[in-house]
Amino acid sequence: MTYFKTGGVPNPDYDSEDINYIQQKTEFTSDVFVYGNLYAALGGDVQTFSTGGVERMRITKEGDIIFKSNGVSISGITTIATLNVDGNTNLSGITTGTFVGDGSGLTGVIGVGQGIEVQDNSSVVGTAGTVNFDTNLDVVSFSGGAVTVRGSQNFTGVVTATSADINGDIDVNGNANIGVNNFTYRPASSNWATSSAINLVGDHAGGIAFNDNGNDGFVLYLDGGGANFHLKNGSVGGVTKQSIRAVKDSDVELYFNGNEKLSTTNDGVKVFGDITLDGTPTTSNQNRRIFFTGFDKESTGDFTDTAEIRHTTNIHGISGSVLEIISTNDANDGIALNASGGVGQISLVGNVRVYNGLRDKDGDLGSSGQVLSSTGSQTNWIDFAGGNVAQARKVSDSSTSTQFNPIGYVDKLTLTVSNVQSSSNILLFFRMTLQHSGSGTTLGRVTGPSLFGGDTQFSVASNPGSQTFSGVLFDASSSTTREFKIQYADNGGVSSAILNTELFATEIKVS
Repeated sequence: MTYFKTGGVPNPDYDSEDINYIQQKTEFTSDVFVYGNLYAALGGDVQTFSTGGVERMRITKEGDIIFKSNGVSISGITTIATLNVDGNTNLSGITTGTFVGDGSGLTGVIGVGQGIEVQDNSSVVGTAGTVNFDTNLDVVSFSGGAVTVRGSQNFTGVVTATSADINGDIDVNGNANIGVNNFTYRPASSNWATSSAINLVGDHAGGIAFNDNGNDGFVLYLDGGGANFHLKNGSVGGVTKQSIRAVKDSDVELYFNGNEKLSTTNDGVKVFGDITLDGTPTTSNQNRRIFFTGFDKESTGDFTDTAEIRHTTNIHGISGSVLEIISTNDANDGIALNASGGVGQISLVGNVRVYNGLRDKDGDLGSSGQVLSSTGSQTNWIDFAGGNVAQARKVSDSSTSTQFNPIGYVDKLTLTVSNVQSSSNILLFFRMTLQHSGSGTTLGRVTGPSLFGGDTQFSVASNPGSQTFSGVLFDASSSTTREFKIQYADNGGVSSAILNTELFATEIKVS
């Protein structure tokens, strides 16, 4: 105690006149004011000190000192066992001790060698009084004495990690190396397979799986020593189906539901199934086509020999939809239909319109008045009847028609010849079989605009009876459309019939 010059506590002089001392126990019921120094041996297990009716300090029987002041200043303490402080406290000069409390008011505390232990992958790196979170690490929050540190989602530069669990987006502005090889971003160089921006290395080239929240997805992988590329689809954890397969120095294959539909070949493309040129349903002409170009048969430098198959409308005299096959550029270009090297058949179902000439076996178009005749294996333009035969028409019906009552003549067979020159005659061949049963007769006849040259009416009266009639007639009318008929009637008989009917007409131009 620095108040005494000689040090220590002075011994009082009890013989002096200014000394009053009390030897009995004394209780003070009011305030006690001591204007000098107080020397006392405080007894009891607990000593407390209060100000303003509030306890500020407590000394326990174990020797602990507990401060409950809002502000405590302690200096010069070199050793202390336990210091409990409740409130704001200014401590200086403490070199050892144990502090009990939340420490929220402590500042400037650095425990060299006894601070925060820093580890890397569970291995101790060292201790630090200050921890700085640099680029790519964000301090998210402090709560309850704990701190949350999160990796930044924006990485600039090259980041290497043994493993990473990232819940959020990844924005990579540099290169990402996945595997064991280094890279220099040279995909076009000779070693591009191991020097790419993203390099997957491992079994089946590492593979990539696309999983839609545990549902069906796709997988990418390699096999065949890196020669075959696969894109497959299927259930997660189940058997996948092929979608795309690409083979090194070979074909690329496309699949539908696991079945190959299209592949590239050395010559072009192979298709398994139909080719559909589809589009949005519309009433407008879509003019869809398969187009062939880039060819010059004449070797003149004019690569405009083209061919196409086109679906269009309203061309070549057809007002509706038209499938057009075109070959164009030079006069010797054309379209060839080859059925089994010329021995097969080509069927044209529908009306055939020929705008220009029809060539025969010799490539001739024929001359005026010639007809196209068969040689047995080919066709040939030939002269016929001085070139006076304009057209020929034929109809036939071998079925049986029957009457049982007299109702007059009924049509059995009709032949109409159109586009006849008004000056032409018609050479008409006819044939019919009439049958009769019972009384009366069966009647038959040939009708036309102006027939001559023979009988035109016939009958059968035998019971039973059957007779075939035939002949040649001429028609000399001037009509451009001429109609010929075979008719029959029951004339009071029990049953009349007609069968095996035929009409053959040839237009002969009169010179």
